[in-house]
Amino acid sequence: MSATLRPLTTAELLDRTFHLYRNNFLLFAGIASVAAVAVVAALLLLTALDISPLMRGAEFNPTVTMDLAIYLGVFALFYMLGASLATGATIYAVSKVHLGQSVTISESYRNVFPRLGRIILIALQILLRLIGMAALLYAGLLVVVFILALIFAGVGGRGPVILIYSVGF
Repeated sequence: MSATLRPLTTAELLDRTFHLYRNNFLLFAGIASVAAVAVVAALLLLTALDISPLMRGAEFNPTVTMDLAIYLGVFALFYMLGASLATGATIYAVSKVHLGQSVTISESYRNVFPRLGRIILIALQILLRLIGMAALLYAGLLVVVFILALIFAGVGGRGPVILIYSVGF
């Protein structure tokens, strides 16, 4: 592939991306398999420890809640490690292939592994920003509903209560 840098249209960008992935399918499938292996390892560990998520219709029980917290924590940890490693290795491999250099799966992981902490921090920052944005949007929605409730307060007795209840209070 040529290494010329110029603005690309969306179609050109997608065409280059699919061309790159199609011509190096085994490389990128091998890199992506590590994330899947991490998830399978998490599920096997949780199964071996006999920890399962809460089933529907189950009664509230503090030990079940603790099991659910452990399940989600272990699953999230393994997923974050696997996905971060696979993402970093994919970026490294794409850059090498785009420049016309040969690269292997193990070389991609070997060059990314020392930077795993930074990659995880970036992923966590993105996650926190998404959660913050969702919280801001939800707070904005509550403010709009509260203002609408005040506006409709004179219309009828139950209008504001129904509006506020429908949002989540």
